[in-house]
Amino acid sequence: MLTLSSFGKVGSVSVARSAAAKSTVTVKGIVTTNTELGPIIKYLQDDSAGIAIYSDSVKNYKAGDSIIVIGALNPYNGLPEVTAVTSTKLISSGNPVPAPIQLSFTNAFDFKYVGMLVQVTGATFSKTGSFAGNTNYKITDGTNTNDVRIVNSTDIVNAPIPSTKVDITGIMSIFSSTGTTSGFQLLPRSKKDFNYGLAPGFATALTQSNITKSSFDVSFTTLKKGDTKVYYGLTNKFELGSKSDTTQSLDHKVSLTGLTTATIYYVKGVTTATTGDSSESSVVLMATQSNSSGKMYACFDLKVDTSKANSASNKAVQSYYTLDDTIAAVMKRAKSTLDIAIYSFDSKNLSPSLTTAINLAVGRGVKVRIVADGSNGNAGLTGLSVSVKVVKSPTGLPYGIMHNKFIVADVGSEQGATVLAGSTNWTDNQLFTDANNMVIIQDQTLAKAYTLEFEEMFLNNKFGPDKTDNTPHLFNINGNLVEAYFSPSDGVTAKAVNTIKTADKEMEFAFNLITRSDITAAIKNQYYNSKIFVAGVVGDTGSGGGTQYLALKALSNKTVFLFTGKGIFHHKYFLVDANTPSSDPTVFTGSYNFSTAAESKNDENVLIIHNANMTNQYYQEWASRYKDNGGSAYFTQVEDQYNTSNKASVKYRINGNQIELLMEDNQSSNYQITMIDLNGRVISSNFYKSVSGTNLISLEGAELKNGLYIINLQSNTGFSQSIKVPVLR
Repeated sequence: MLTLSSFGKVGSVSVARSAAAKSTVTVKGIVTTNTELGPIIKYLQDDSAGIAIYSDSVKNYKAGDSIIVIGALNPYNGLPEVTAVTSTKLISSGNPVPAPIQLSFTNAFDFKYVGMLVQVTGATFSKTGSFAGNTNYKITDGTNTNDVRIVNSTDIVNAPIPSTKVDITGIMSIFSSTGTTSGFQLLPRSKKDFNYGLAPGFATALTQSNITKSSFDVSFTTLKKGDTKVYYGLTNKFELGSKSDTTQSLDHKVSLTGLTTATIYYVKGVTTATTGDSSESSVVLMATQSNSSGKMYACFDLKVDTSKANSASNKAVQSYYTLDDTIAAVMKRAKSTLDIAIYSFDSKNLSPSLTTAINLAVGRGVKVRIVADGSNGNAGLTGLSVSVKVVKSPTGLPYGIMHNKFIVADVGSEQGATVLAGSTNWTDNQLFTDANNMVIIQDQTLAKAYTLEFEEMFLNNKFGPDKTDNTPHLFNINGNLVEAYFSPSDGVTAKAVNTIKTADKEMEFAFNLITRSDITAAIKNQYYNSKIFVAGVVGDTGSGGGTQYLALKALSNKTVFLFTGKGIFHHKYFLVDANTPSSDPTVFTGSYNFSTAAESKNDENVLIIHNANMTNQYYQEWASRYKDNGGSAYFTQVEDQYNTSNKASVKYRINGNQIELLMEDNQSSNYQITMIDLNGRVISSNFYKSVSGTNLISLEGAELKNGLYIINLQSNTGFSQSIKVPVLR
């Protein structure tokens, strides 16, 4: 049994920090973090200093615990840290967590405060939008600039970046290969670490729902109660006015009506407390539904497995190495404008055909503009008409690469506006050898959003980290929810994680590469916690797939494989619940590799398409690639196992402004039925007594707006089920 005497002499944290590297130290202090900053790292503090403890042996300690730790001092990129822990002991629990040291902006970022809780006052963020995980953000006091790092495991991810001055509490940390003079970064632990004073403060960013051709709803939540006012207009002058609700609340929503079809609006939220203190959101762009056809097509250059088609009319397009013809066909249909963003246009066999297609478009009077990557030769650009203006991205840090591969045609036409996107570059290998995909969508609102992104590069010469989140993201395309995001301004990794979290039954992936541990962690969490089926293929980039591939393969050696075929496995997509129509089948695809460069430096684009047929078309392609690389275990819809005394089958339907559940029960039971949205807010919670046989249940108190809802059913006899219900009208 360990006793206090077993630990020998216990030194102060400051003494431990000054010890020689790799020497054994014994420290005692109060834990200041739970699992917000990671599952196996804790920060320990006493009156003298703070220090990090990195060990699986401290993962169960909580903030307020007084503990003793024996281990080796192993500084990590400048951070004083104890690892190789040999002993720990809990002295007491429930102690007050040390109050953060309140410091001015100029004094806080100092090595003596590293490892301690501090509060930095009067900080302003230089970026707008929403926070992404594992990302650094610049803050300033008007003169000095420092970093706040948002750790992926905090609830801050997806929260709005404060648009006004704020006091920030967090652990002062450091990440520097040069020692203790640079690389300081403040680590807030939760949304509660942002102090807006008496103002309400925004807990969530503005969200859009119930999108129609003439209206949409705007919602947000606040940390403290306030009223609601939403400004909107065709510019950031908000010339169309505002809609208000004087009710003091944490939950805020207004409906903007009388809007114009296929139009992008600038929207800003303002909330004021009874004290008169106000908070305002960043400006967000939102758009109405278009009158376009909304037709969607997926194209693949390798064979597809049409035996996996969900109907005879939904067989995926097998292009048989003719994706160049598909690209040329989109150009041929263009009548007025053609905007092209292409990473690599460099091919002896391909360049003449697409160069010719561009020149023929010019000859028809089409205005053609091109954005190309500055680090590529792009031989296909030679021979273009002199009227075609080409803008190339800058090279060298802080920029990455202009990695987009998209076309926007006829943005001004309701029935002609078209977006072509996907993973395919315009080279011989990419179209005739490598595994690739493209998606084509006829929708004017989506085309306008892609045009905004294009013109940020073409007209404003902004690339990589210089870009801002300046496009709408949610689209009602012929009754289908489609999301569009761009890197590095929009926090695409967080959007991928959020999509993975919606998987109820299965997830299939086709990754050219994956180096983001947060993506892997999200997949693993769904695998272990929700028991989903996970399978996929990862490209061999010369490193045997890398660490994240091995972590995924460890889930199941029978369902995760390394690509061994000809050429490059260039896909960047994954599928959620492709074979479960009631569970919002979704495809995530685009130019975005699951890497830090794609998240923080490269120009990329992503589409998240909530559509069963489109997801199934990608599933047909995936099934063929999976089989080619050794896969044989496919997802099978297995009946959920319930208590044998109460087995119920539940379906849903949308009836007017309500969701109805149709439940077959084999006995009378008492149910609690709770409906929540993706932010975890309870929309309704009711009790229902079933009868043996068929039960029709209308969810009382549920205000049905567009979005994705989760309905949880729990009976007194052991039955439980969760149902995802996508609503888009």
